Amino acid sequence: MSENNMGVNRTSKLVYRGHGYTFHERCFVDGYYHNDNGPAVILYHLNGNKKHVEYCVNGKLHNDNGPAVIDYYENGQVKLEKYYQHGKICNYKGPAVISYYKENGQVSRERYYYNDDYHRIDGPAVINYRENGKVKLEKYYYEGEPYNINNGPCTIEYFNNGNKYFEKYVYSQDFCDKDKPLLITYYENGNLRFEEYHVNGKPYRKDGPTVVNYHQNGNICSEQYFVYWRSHNEYGPAIIKYDEDGVKYTEDYYLDGILIMKGKEAEKYINSTKPIKVRRLDKLKLLYNVCVKRNLQDRADEIARKLLINTL
Repeated sequence: MSENNMGVNRTSKLVYRGHGYTFHERCFVDGYYHNDNGPAVILYHLNGNKKHVEYCVNGKLHNDNGPAVIDYYENGQVKLEKYYQHGKICNYKGPAVISYYKENGQVSRERYYYNDDYHRIDGPAVINYRENGKVKLEKYYYEGEPYNINNGPCTIEYFNNGNKYFEKYVYSQDFCDKDKPLLITYYENGNLRFEEYHVNGKPYRKDGPTVVNYHQNGNICSEQYFVYWRSHNEYGPAIIKYDEDGVKYTEDYYLDGILIMKGKEAEKYINSTKPIKVRRLDKLKLLYNVCVKRNLQDRADEIARKLLINTL
């Protein structure tokens, strides 16, 4: 509704009424929405209260003295405010978009923009609030792109008690080199719940589990090794699970998302003194790598000979 050529080459005001109600008012100058003395567009609820207001200059949303777009609830409370400069969402003095709860009038959302892009250098550009006024969500942006302020997370979600629930960081090579998780979640008591590491936008970690889950008491619940969304570990189990006391109770060996063997089967082959009776090359290679990693050189040599025979 910000631009509309009605073919009127003069200042005019159109008021639409029916059944005793005023539905909307529109002001034009040379066919464009424009009003120097107030809003150029006003829509009304059936009860007569304002529903929607737009301030325009030469057909573009613009207001130097406040929001250029205002929406109202039927009870007259402000529902939404948007600030524009010459047709672009922008507010140099604060959030450019503000939403409000109907029940208590508290701010529900704030959005900071500069020239139509999310942008803020001294705090989050996106903020969601609960009805009690506590922050629910924060997102940091710089010129429309997710941004880590002071090497912190670009997205943070909070529990109602104010503790963090979720953190997301912007990936970079430097971030990967420091071996930091890209995604983190927490229990309501503040303890870690989940960590996920990424490389090039996909789950991966060079030296360690890609995903780590924690019990509420802080002990590790499970470790998972991934290569690009598939369970994979060439040097040990890809999935390891622990009970709440930290005791390991299951291991699964995967290659490229395919289950190769369970932990008990792997331990039987690794710890046995009998000749190994395995034909599958992928399983033999995995057993060899595990033995080398554990410094079980005699068993590794035996598996290597088996591999050589099976490849001839």
